[in-house]
Amino acid sequence: MCMHPELLPGEKLLRIHVAKEPVVLFLGDPRLAYYTVQVSNYFPRLSIFPLSLPAVVDMLMNYTISLSAALALLNMVPAYFLDGQWALMALVDILLPRTPFNRKKVLAESILMSGSALFLFTIASSVYTLSKSY
Repeated sequence: MCMHPELLPGEKLLRIHVAKEPVVLFLGDPRLAYYTVQVSNYFPRLSIFPLSLPAVVDMLMNYTISLSAALALLNMVPAYFLDGQWALMALVDILLPRTPFNRKKVLAESILMSGSALFLFTIASSVYTLSKSY
């Protein structure tokens, strides 16, 4: 039997061929098929590995990179006991080479105190918000 579907504007009839599988017919917006169908050459040699393994590894790497970048930025905040404290001292030394040591130290200490206060305020407000939501 030969049938011709009625297509609305923007809809297409797609025939999706998969090796050694029956043909899949898709009726709808092709963008939806593009964003929901995942194509890969991956075929596991052992049956214990799922077909979604490359996507899972990719997501794990993206989360790991994001977490590492966030921790690196957090560590560079000019606050006491973080690496940002020493980076700030070096930056003040580089930017103000002819300034007396005592003035550099006062400037760095004031920036460190305000950075530490802002950092602690951010943590305290986050803890308060989280405790209020539970």
